[in-house]
Amino acid sequence: MKLASLKDGRDGRLVVVSNDLAWFTEAGHIAPTLQAALDDWENVEPLLRGLAQSLEHGAVPKIRFHEHEAASPLPRAGALGPRDDLPPPGAGAALDVAGEVAVIVGEVPQGADRAQALAAIRLVMLGAGKVFSPVAITPDALPAWKDGKLSGPLQLELNGRALGEPDAAAMASDFGALIVQAARAGPLAAGTIVGSGAVGGEAAKTPALRAGDVVRIEMRDPRHHTIFGAIEQAVAAP
Repeated sequence: MKLASLKDGRDGRLVVVSNDLAWFTEAGHIAPTLQAALDDWENVEPLLRGLAQSLEHGAVPKIRFHEHEAASPLPRAGALGPRDDLPPPGAGAALDVAGEVAVIVGEVPQGADRAQALAAIRLVMLGAGKVFSPVAITPDALPAWKDGKLSGPLQLELNGRALGEPDAAAMASDFGALIVQAARAGPLAAGTIVGSGAVGGEAAKTPALRAGDVVRIEMRDPRHHTIFGAIEQAVAAP
């Protein structure tokens, strides 16, 4: 199941997106926002899945999905949208972007074990700093997801030029371990985002960016179809 938040107020408007990212259908009658859905996931998730299946079968009204209309899935946590301009570099400060994989969890108790941590993962997305992909996806809809890790090449481009394709499996640790570590200090609330850190280490970082540069981060399936949509941002002029 693929979910997105269209730009609408501080928390966005929850929609269900088709598997090919071509269409969406409104989900406000189930939950107005993704955060609201996460807060009542056990009751809401089956209804969203039913809506997703209806969308795939053409049984509900559908509208063309345009990635530039999407905010980050949790807009207050993400702040910038995946197609919004990056702020200009500060005076004397270099601006770079690192690609990563991130998950959104439900409630996680303090001291959670690995099984509890993995069971709490609700959605997977790509990230770059505080910006996240247009679409967040349930782990069961990702064939390359296994035991808390996502494998596959993360495509990085600067001004249309490929910078490399570090494998998402090359993250420092798996999400089971990352969530366990995060929950040692205290419980995690529903909607907490846990990031992998830069996928592939330094290989996942773009060079220092300048005004006018355009960076793109994306993951594609073996048929070259985009999975999460693309983070594509231009650096604004000072």
